[in-house]
Amino acid sequence: MNHPTIPGSWLTISDILTDLDVPEHEWREWQAVGQTPLSVVSADGTEWVRLAHYERWLDSLTDDGTEGDER
Repeated sequence: MNHPTIPGSWLTISDILTDLDVPEHEWREWQAVGQTPLSVVSADGTEWVRLAHYERWLDSLTDDGTEGDER
């Protein structure tokens, strides 16, 4: 993934949606049940996620050992 150069290594939700190739409504559903990384909203209404939190969250999605598990 090519991360944009943002002071403090932050990503917008739009950046994340593009990276994951998922629609915003799906992200919002995950967010509603606490299945997304912590985000903050700036004064202009833009929602941001720290790059390190996003990467840790991505890693956690495959930590359950089911990635590529064929049953």
